[in-house]
Amino acid sequence: PPGGSLLLGFASDVWSYLTGAQGPETSTLANQAVLLVLVLINHCSNPRNPYRETLCSYSDNLGNLLTSICATLDREETTLFLYHLVHRNLNFKTYLLSRSDIESLVLPMLCSVYNAPDNNCHHVYMSLIILLILTEDPLFNKTIHSTM
Repeated sequence: PPGGSLLLGFASDVWSYLTGAQGPETSTLANQAVLLVLVLINHCSNPRNPYRETLCSYSDNLGNLLTSICATLDREETTLFLYHLVHRNLNFKTYLLSRSDIESLVLPMLCSVYNAPDNNCHHVYMSLIILLILTEDPLFNKTIHSTM
């Protein structure tokens, strides 16, 4: 439907901001874009949320998306967005678990857990939940133990 392409275009614009983040102004815009996406996917005025449905079925440029997420995992909003992707998007979760360079995602999350007194407890909690979801997969466990 036409609305679906508009949503995909919006998601593409958000991630182009994240991927191309060079300076502080762009970084601020990227942060605001992630916050807007989080508000839209969590808005529950109707049982059918087209933004959440789009997020659940998103499958374009997963490599760029993961690179952008890994670069900004020190931010709570990025960790929450990653949780939504891992929890609700089977395409993203499958792609993530198939990666051999999983340490680029796991190490920043472990650092946020290690530095827990310096971080918001929600950030630590979301990092732990993501790690718990990922460790349900035996191949992930094998990969992470052989890598680290």
